[in-house]
Amino acid sequence: MACETEKATLNQMAEEAKLLKKFLEPCRLDMHEPDEQDVSAKVVGDHLDNAMGDYINPEGKYQEFVIVLKKGKKTLNVNLANLIALARLAFEEKN
Repeated sequence: MACETEKATLNQMAEEAKLLKKFLEPCRLDMHEPDEQDVSAKVVGDHLDNAMGDYINPEGKYQEFVIVLKKGKKTLNVNLANLIALARLAFEEKN
C-alpha cells in the first residue's frame, strides 16, 4: 500500500512540476532576472507543511507557506514544501 501512495504522490508532484514549468516557460532556466520577464512572487503563510497544498486560507489561520507567482495577469500558487520536494527529487535524479 505504501508503494501505491508513493506512486500517487510522485504523480501529483510531476503534474505540479509540469504546471510550474509551463507557467515559467519564457524565463531562463536559471531564473536570472525573472522580473525583466514580467514575473513576480510573494510568499504568504507561517507554517512549513504541505498538508493543505497550495490553498490560501482567506481567514489567515494556520497558513502554510505558499508562493504566489504572478506573470502578467496569470497567477500560480506553489506550496513551499512541495517546491523543496521537487528540488530534492530533481537533485536525486541527477545523482
